[in-house]
Amino acid sequence: MIDEKVALSDIEKFFIDRTDGGAHTYWLEVNDFSEHATLLDVAKGMMQFSSNACTDYLIDLLDLERINDQMKQAGLTEHDELMPLTPMLLWSAYVSDRRRDAYKKMSGVSEEQYKSLMNEIFNIMKNDPKHKKALEGKGGATLFVFTGALYRKTDTSSISISFFINDPKANHSHWVGEVFNEFILTAAVDQNFRQRLIQAFTK
Repeated sequence: MIDEKVALSDIEKFFIDRTDGGAHTYWLEVNDFSEHATLLDVAKGMMQFSSNACTDYLIDLLDLERINDQMKQAGLTEHDELMPLTPMLLWSAYVSDRRRDAYKKMSGVSEEQYKSLMNEIFNIMKNDPKHKKALEGKGGATLFVFTGALYRKTDTSSISISFFINDPKANHSHWVGEVFNEFILTAAVDQNFRQRLIQAFTK
């Protein structure tokens, strides 16, 4: 099983350029694959290299619903349901061509709507490469545009966060890329940081 061959083209369906800190590209370079990798190689791509594409390939292979059922059966009740990683990067492009409209739609989405959207985008990534490519262009997978969205729910509250950072001259893209994911996660879990953001953006 772990020696089973996987076509790299099947893994690439879940790859979005310049969105994982170079992890996926580095995995490919280090291993110098031709057209295939083994399942063990893909697992190493997920665990050792932090490739989002490898992770989502395995999520799809193992079946998302089955993974979440297994977690419930194992008694992991404090763990949120697993979701694919890469679809959220295309969320803003998928819900709207206009960013203000996208923000309104994303800020009001329920948990079930969010899951449904992620699954829709996940299926597009697997089965419709032209549509995926179009979403990448609109979604900002370019040198000078960063977009991100995150939904988080607890027993007492829920928040949805959307960020659109435009750097037309690409003067700040490198350092923004280095801190972008941490910025989103901190905004989601740190209430003090979130309040400082709200104050800074509403002055």
